[in-house]
Amino acid sequence: PTTEKNDKNLPEAHLILAEQARQLYGDNVKGRWHTDTSWLLKPTYGAVLRPVSLPELGGDTVWADSGLLYRNLPEAVKARIDDLYVVHNFKPSLDKVDYNYPIVSHPLVRTHPETGEDALFINFSMYPSILGWTPEESRELTDYLLKEFSNPEYHVRFKWREGSVAFWDNRSTLHYPVHNYGDFPRVMERVLIADDDIPHRVRPARAG
Repeated sequence: PTTEKNDKNLPEAHLILAEQARQLYGDNVKGRWHTDTSWLLKPTYGAVLRPVSLPELGGDTVWADSGLLYRNLPEAVKARIDDLYVVHNFKPSLDKVDYNYPIVSHPLVRTHPETGEDALFINFSMYPSILGWTPEESRELTDYLLKEFSNPEYHVRFKWREGSVAFWDNRSTLHYPVHNYGDFPRVMERVLIADDDIPHRVRPARAG
């Protein structure tokens, strides 16, 4: 609901406009680590993205491996977060386009329904908070996780060129659009891939 359709003959293809982002978020718009449509009960599992209009410099996209990041967390941190739920609140942006949808929460650690991999599932563009925690407790943990996601050991950085196409899995990655191209009207075209999976955690059965 916060993007625009490019072609009535391609109803699933939407445009991501830098100009529209500035209207929604102001002149201080900046990239944030996020996963697409996590505000839905059944978030899209993947996305395909291609450039329509690119700046000569800047505008890269960075992806982070949220499964590898989770595996590398200290065991004490894993034990602390394994059963937590995080709120995905996209309401401020949805309100601006008169789109009504309830605020949802998902497991902070979700199990990939195909690979069985556990990965962090959090969206830093939606002011995440931990269900049942105080704002101060939530901020402490989310700030810690954001710092971990900033570690380049987990990153791949993609430089867009004419004809580039990127495809990724939202269930095991977060991505970060780099807003370093001033007021250039960057335009990207995206197709989201629907999923029937509600994010969940599968815990190994205990012996005996």
